[in-house]
Amino acid sequence: MAGTPRFHVWTADPSGPGVCVLLGLAGVPDDFDLDGPGSVAARFGSEAYFPMDPDHPDDDRLADVLHTSDAYAVVSSRVRARLEQEAPDDLEFLPVRIVGHDGAVAAADYFIARPTAVVDGIDLDASDVERHPADPSQISCVDELVLRPDAVGERKAFRLLGLPRFTVVSGALARACDEAGFSGLRLVPAESFEL
Repeated sequence: MAGTPRFHVWTADPSGPGVCVLLGLAGVPDDFDLDGPGSVAARFGSEAYFPMDPDHPDDDRLADVLHTSDAYAVVSSRVRARLEQEAPDDLEFLPVRIVGHDGAVAAADYFIARPTAVVDGIDLDASDVERHPADPSQISCVDELVLRPDAVGERKAFRLLGLPRFTVVSGALARACDEAGFSGLRLVPAESFEL
């Protein structure tokens, strides 16, 4: 990744052959807030899981990074180990199970990799974003995303005010993850990210 952009948006690539697609997070109270800043690990519990999407019944293979309908970064223990090594102060890891199409646990060693910082780092003048009509504090559409490096500082992983479910990583962390060859991972340069 020569010439790596300064920031990347962490996404999952569900296009691999047979890789499962997950529905939204289940097994947590409806009012549990993963979108806010700070740690939630002490309150997260142990019942959380992601069911496989029944609209993709033939897709049940597990990748290192899994696609979820609610955009959380769901990662294998292999990815967790690398992220803990590269960005130990920026992320917490919330344990989740992956439930297969048959209702049985397909994997119990996955985690939501959740940056604890939510940064007011979008350059709204240079970006092309639309606010959500029902909640103007949230962004519903992105055609161009420009970040303010001064607001981000030296963080290697963080979330953005207005887009709190998407994980953004530094170029250095993106390079480390790319070199590790994690399956299912797609790193989109922030400037190219669209929603």
